[in-house]
Amino acid sequence: MTPGMIRFCVATCLLIAAAGCASETVVRPGGPAEHMVSCWYFGWYICYDKAREICGGDFKIVSHDEGSSGRRLRMTCAKPSPVSLRRLRAYV
Repeated sequence: MTPGMIRFCVATCLLIAAAGCASETVVRPGGPAEHMVSCWYFGWYICYDKAREICGGDFKIVSHDEGSSGRRLRMTCAKPSPVSLRRLRAYV
């Protein structure tokens, strides 16, 4: 394999892994919006990257677990970002 082919394979795998996340937003009265990120059986870093994308930066972990349905991360944004606020408005 040539170095170019290796780079292509790695880039393709990373794109597939990044696309392999799902998220939902839970709005609780009197508290910050919580986001649930599911990254199935990919590495935790995939969940963390998706959380940073949702929040536009830092986030706080509420809980994380690994079960029969894969890995799930519950978190809140450290500072609400425009992306996070748009998702929040969609649920209100």
